[in-house]
Amino acid sequence: MTQFGPRDLWTELEDAHLTWVESGSPGVERLGVTVDAEGQHVWMDSPENRIAGRTAG
Repeated sequence: MTQFGPRDLWTELEDAHLTWVESGSPGVERLGVTVDAEGQHVWMDSPENRIAGRTAG
């Protein structure tokens, strides 16, 4: 597969799917997103339990 641009979006999608499966395939009611001055963060069950994120900048 060929990817172009500043980010490898397909690779990011595959990584996100793998993380979801490894976490037991949680339902959407257990997931959340926080966006603040530090960046954006995906979490499960609680904002303190970050499972992914991108820093601002």
